[in-house]
Amino acid sequence: MVALNFDIDESNAGAAQAGSYSLIPEGEYRGDIVDAQVKQSKTNAANSYLELQIKIEGHGSVWDRLNIWNSNPKAAQIAKEQLTRLGMAIGVRRIGDTDELIAKPVRVHVGIEAGSNGYSDKNKVIGYMPVAGSAPRAAAPAAAQAPAAPAPASVGAPPWASA
Repeated sequence: MVALNFDIDESNAGAAQAGSYSLIPEGEYRGDIVDAQVKQSKTNAANSYLELQIKIEGHGSVWDRLNIWNSNPKAAQIAKEQLTRLGMAIGVRRIGDTDELIAKPVRVHVGIEAGSNGYSDKNKVIGYMPVAGSAPRAAAPAAAQAPAAPAPASVGAPPWASA
């Protein structure tokens, strides 16, 4: 347990008041995955999703919700494609559990999704890319090599040489 001994002063709330936050401008950013949790859908108890929190340097966080376990096959397919891009970006071939994603650096393409049904605009993860020099790239397939040129035929002694 950590003692805080902190007095609440409402004048210090500033922009941290409920529902108040700034959007991250659209673009590509370097970030680190700081949390990965499996959550239950509020609209359909049969569906679950993987929620990733990515801390963007100097901008706060963005969340990606991947509907991997969804009764809608299209939603599940889109989520699996996004998770595949994330795996490629962080240089892994298999993700065994959510802990394997934590503290991984990644470049994130952030967009803005227009709000609807009374909700404000929000950030959306559009894609993942490797951070330069941090993710090992898969070995490129061996280039098709042209067959080696045949060795020159053995040439006998030149005609001017005497035997």
